[in-house]
Amino acid sequence: MDFKQFCGDEVFFDSNKVFNTTNPKFSHCFEKLVFDLGPCVYLWLFSIPYFLVTRNSYHSHIPVSALFKAKLLFTFILWALTWVDLGRGIWEWYNQIQILYVDLVTPLIVGVTMTIACFFIFFDRLKGVRSSGLLTIFWILFILTWALVFRTKVQMLQNGNLSYGDMMRVVTFFISYACIIAHFIMSFFVDLPPAHEPR
Repeated sequence: MDFKQFCGDEVFFDSNKVFNTTNPKFSHCFEKLVFDLGPCVYLWLFSIPYFLVTRNSYHSHIPVSALFKAKLLFTFILWALTWVDLGRGIWEWYNQIQILYVDLVTPLIVGVTMTIACFFIFFDRLKGVRSSGLLTIFWILFILTWALVFRTKVQMLQNGNLSYGDMMRVVTFFISYACIIAHFIMSFFVDLPPAHEPR
């Protein structure tokens, strides 16, 4: 498999389409690899140091709260939507409908990353972390990068002529972006205090 099979014929990054125009446009592959996977790389890089530091916390667990349940719910929705995208991509590949490999790899990596995010939501509660800096930055990165993807998706809808698979991916993106915004808003709220004070 070469880069063309992975990303298609489009130039990965065309500076003329980004900087020398009134209507900037990134390539599909650039949006997938940089805007979708950029926040994932951040979480993968910093999750291990965060885990090693936080695991020694002397705070007791935080009682299950409405905020905790809401975070879990929105993370589960994000996780499920990535597998919907992956499932659709595998179905298209199996039926020999043209699909780029980047459209198969990206939802897989994002799905695994959402599993890691879910783990840290549980982990923070058990370690008495009332507001996670690690996850707050993660959601902020997604808000910023996906704002540019959001613009592309809106333009795709305006142009019309979308295949069923593309329309499905646009819908799952909009739902996912709403969940990301919800996570960002929830990051401003502090969870309940730990059940017991540290000794």
